[in-house]
Amino acid sequence: MHSSFFGLEIAKKALFAQQRVQENISHNVANANTPGYSRQRVVLESSYISPNTVMPGIGQLGTGVSVSDVTRIRDTFADMQFRHEFSSLGEWGLQSDILRQVEMVFNEPSDIGISSVLTQFWRSLEELAKTPESLEVREMVKERAVTLSSTINHAATQLSQIIDDINFRISVNVNEVNTIAAQIAELNGQIERLEITGITASDLRDKR
Repeated sequence: MHSSFFGLEIAKKALFAQQRVQENISHNVANANTPGYSRQRVVLESSYISPNTVMPGIGQLGTGVSVSDVTRIRDTFADMQFRHEFSSLGEWGLQSDILRQVEMVFNEPSDIGISSVLTQFWRSLEELAKTPESLEVREMVKERAVTLSSTINHAATQLSQIIDDINFRISVNVNEVNTIAAQIAELNGQIERLEITGITASDLRDKR
């Protein structure tokens, strides 16, 4: 025989389950603008059937509803695509930035770029070949040689600075990767310890 309060117990469990659903809705709303947050869904299921709920001539009676899990609403394929595209975006963005800096170093096309200065130097040599006795042409060759040397040295210095900047970025990124890896390892431990108890660590998984 059931307790006369069996129906009240079912109603109480239903209220607790619906309360958890409402709390979850509030949690989702509160984190609507939280970066990386995944909406969560309360999974309800019929309560386990107790052998004591068998009634002669009727069969087993359910014991109401209970919360079996709280899961994240995620699209695994979309997540994988996002991570891939985001990684590609960062890679191409870095390459574009570096190439832009290199382009500024060579300053082409312009009247003061390496190509233009080199062309002027070769022309002065051609003039010198035509009039080797001309002191004016000799002086022009000398001046343009100095200009070419100065332009190349300046470009080399700027390229060295770009390389130093790249190496610095790499060292910073390595440190960031190591820090993130340590944080992920810690989160993995927390997730494992929580989920071994049967609870889905939705918020921790989002943070990871």
